[in-house]
Amino acid sequence: MKITKKSDAISRNREDGTDISYYIFDEYEVHYGELAPKVVQPWHHHEIISETLYIVEGKVILHYLDGQQRQEKTIVPGDVVQVEDTPHTFSNPFGEVCKMVAFRFVPQRVNQHDVIKNDKVLHPDLE
Repeated sequence: MKITKKSDAISRNREDGTDISYYIFDEYEVHYGELAPKVVQPWHHHEIISETLYIVEGKVILHYLDGQQRQEKTIVPGDVVQVEDTPHTFSNPFGEVCKMVAFRFVPQRVNQHDVIKNDKVLHPDLE
């Protein structure tokens, strides 16, 4: 068991109004981000890593390319976005901070669904 404290994370307060705490491990990264109202992040994409975002609080507009067409969707708490290698950005035209958690890893392109779903050993003797 390992617990990583917020004080051990790499924290960045960007000039654009985004605050992020990065928790970087050997095989993946988790980061917590807050996107302030009126912030628009720069367009970008990821060539190798896979990024999945979970919206915790507030809402944000996801802007992305679908082929050559610009698209946008409002993302709200409980929504999960699998970014893949799609060019994208987030904007927060709303009056409240959007809080999100991102999971980033380098995919091995092997379906691990069964392992993820079934890797749990119960310990009834500890109850």
